[in-house]
Amino acid sequence: MRIAYVSNTNPFDINNWSGTPHYLIAALQKHHEVVWIGGGTINGAFWHHRFLHREKRYNLLDYSTDICRIISAAINEGRFDAVISATFSMCSRLEIDIPLIAFCDLTYSLCNEYLRKSPSHLRVRSMREEERFLQSADAVVYSSELAKISALFDYDVPVDKFHVLDFGANIPAPADVHPEDFDDDICRLVFVGLRCYL
Repeated sequence: MRIAYVSNTNPFDINNWSGTPHYLIAALQKHHEVVWIGGGTINGAFWHHRFLHREKRYNLLDYSTDICRIISAAINEGRFDAVISATFSMCSRLEIDIPLIAFCDLTYSLCNEYLRKSPSHLRVRSMREEERFLQSADAVVYSSELAKISALFDYDVPVDKFHVLDFGANIPAPADVHPEDFDDDICRLVFVGLRCYL
């Protein structure tokens, strides 16, 4: 099977998104051909905006239709069998005739709730775009039940599209660690991360 992975950032780079795309693609490549589509497209929209509309504040959503047109053409010309993406701004308006699989670790609403950065008009517009992405997807994979419930609450998307698959920390479990050895009601969690840009 030939799969298009749509993303602005390089999914083969283990340093992007805690390595999640890297490990996803590595697993898929064991049985399929995976091609990255969309590299630099969002950056191109930013520079296009900067040169043509200096007075107006940049908003990626202003370019979503154009970005989706470019991505659709690349997918249709590439003769792919399926598309995978976590980037709603690049895939919410795709014009393709093959399955689209959306995956993510949270919804825009959950992210916005945590970061508290978006003004209400941007939040509404972003959520509309994310809903369009989820509605157009043939399957939606979230990394937690919390994200799935958030999407069901916020969006008009059939429940049977949603699936939960633990993405994990992408770190192999040490051979000498056995979960049954931990008989404790207290969760002792250590988060290991690399570069968080907010």
